Amino acid sequence: MNSSAQEPALSRGQKVLRRTKVGGALALGLAAVLWAAATPFGHAVTLVVSVVLASWCIFEAARMGLFRNGRVLHGAFVALACMAGALGFGLSPGRIDAPLFPLVVALLAAALGVAISKIPGGGSPRHGEAGRGADTSPGQLALPAHVIIPLVSLPLFFLVPLRSHGGALALAAIVVLAKLGDVAGYYVGNAFGKRHPFQNLSPGKTVEGCLGSLVAGTIAGAVFSKLGWLLEPRFGLFSGLLLGALVNLSAQAGDLLESSLKRRAGVKDSGVTFGPSGGMLDLVDSFLLAAPLAATIGPYLFHWS
Repeated sequence: MNSSAQEPALSRGQKVLRRTKVGGALALGLAAVLWAAATPFGHAVTLVVSVVLASWCIFEAARMGLFRNGRVLHGAFVALACMAGALGFGLSPGRIDAPLFPLVVALLAAALGVAISKIPGGGSPRHGEAGRGADTSPGQLALPAHVIIPLVSLPLFFLVPLRSHGGALALAAIVVLAKLGDVAGYYVGNAFGKRHPFQNLSPGKTVEGCLGSLVAGTIAGAVFSKLGWLLEPRFGLFSGLLLGALVNLSAQAGDLLESSLKRRAGVKDSGVTFGPSGGMLDLVDSFLLAAPLAATIGPYLFHWS
């Protein structure tokens, strides 16, 4: 039965209001998690949350049909090895002065993002409705599990070194910086957006929304630096401005990367768990590049352990 016959089409204002309500509830949940991360058990909480988020995203990627021949376990071994390295860095604060490992992983994530549209695969979508405007052929759909699993899960483990090296407030600041850009871009884009630079990849994004997101993220970085959330800056206000801008740009790039995965799978959202906000991968896509980047450059801009 056609779902459009059951539910009347919503206006833009109604869609914005609906998403605002869901977003408010999710913000309360996020605040509770960040509060738990600030307790004496904060390291363990951050690790558990990272495991849950990473596993959830792998599950959604499998449901979207992104794994070639469904060989999830084959790539899991590679992913676990990468995750072990990330955790080894994150749980040993003060022992590594130059965080070369997150730099390498950040570069690897960027390389995979570029290669994601070039690697041939086989298979077909396994669930979900086809994404609007999607042009996905079965021969280009699936990717090896050892590519997909680290791509959608490994970056989330960099929340652990952020908590270990920067502290609970720095972790909260990075999370808010990544998601604030999403919020600002959504509302600015809906209010003033006219030009759509990523029409085929992410039709909802506008130039105005992207610029509004960047401005909000840059200013927020400076504010968090002034408040001391990011610890003592090495270069004064410039440290906060630069961190805010780079985290925002990488968060927007992560969103586009996840959009390319959904386009590849021919689905509009990674899941339906959070209603108009989609699935878990839709919520954490901002961290796919932002978390490794922040873990890499944070110690150079601020006096982290």
